[in-house]
Amino acid sequence: RRVHGENQHVKLSLMSAPSTSVPQPSAAGGAAGPLPPQQQQPPVQLSSEREKSSIPSVTGDWYYPSEQQFMKATALKGHKVEAGDMPLVVAIHNLVNEQAWKKIMEYEAMHAQECSTPKLIRFVGRPGDMSKKAQLNHLLGYSLPFDRHDWFVDRCGKQGVCVC
Repeated sequence: RRVHGENQHVKLSLMSAPSTSVPQPSAAGGAAGPLPPQQQQPPVQLSSEREKSSIPSVTGDWYYPSEQQFMKATALKGHKVEAGDMPLVVAIHNLVNEQAWKKIMEYEAMHAQECSTPKLIRFVGRPGDMSKKAQLNHLLGYSLPFDRHDWFVDRCGKQGVCVC
């Protein structure tokens, strides 16, 4: 991950979360397809509550997507997801964003004389675009990141960008 603005770069590193899906055992003891109706769990009720982020935004308070919103967005992107995984997935998503913001603030501290109160303008998901660091790490045997986002930061009227 790198942060840049006015021809300066800093690399940031965050790992994506592993999948939490586990195959269900069959009566014969191996992995199998869906469970018979009498053994299936009731449908999971996903929360519509949104958690407030600590990330300051130029538009006011920043809220993370609810479990319902995250499930819908993930499915629309073509990812196979389980509703029962959403509480953990959303918690990891929110934590990763908070940690990314802390790394961005470490970089922005170098610009504290210019702006002591940077804020998030927006971020743009670029799931099909891998950074140079992700491409290099993949060549070295690491898995590709789940997703990429470019964070646009307001430095008291000047814009900086973090490629994460």
